[in-house]
Amino acid sequence: MQRHVLVVDDEAALSSSLSEGLARAGFLVTTANDPAVAVTLLVEGVESPAPVDLLLTDYNMPRLTGLDLVDVLRREGVDIPCLLMSGDLSATLALEALSRGCAGFIQKPFSVPTLVEHIRVALEVRADWGSM
Repeated sequence: MQRHVLVVDDEAALSSSLSEGLARAGFLVTTANDPAVAVTLLVEGVESPAPVDLLLTDYNMPRLTGLDLVDVLRREGVDIPCLLMSGDLSATLALEALSRGCAGFIQKPFSVPTLVEHIRVALEVRADWGSM
């Protein structure tokens, strides 16, 4: 079964590059360059090619940070694994991400194979957790 990843990053070039790489790795990918679009997609159920299995979000974005986005989604009852990516990932931010419900985090820049491995781990952990 093809897994669906929602990539949220305000840098359109990076979103496009990640989308292409993840699609080549076998994922269905939707991109959003604004966290508000992600909220609309996930909370309001705007048409999507398939249910989203994982959120990959940048931390530094205008209006909402990636962690703010995760908080909004959790308050609205959206419970999907989230990976936080950042070029300025510190131990403090990584711990904050985990404490606010992220399945993991990844430091930019990263390779697509590294990202794919992080996604697979997050999805496996969620599947294992859900079967308990």
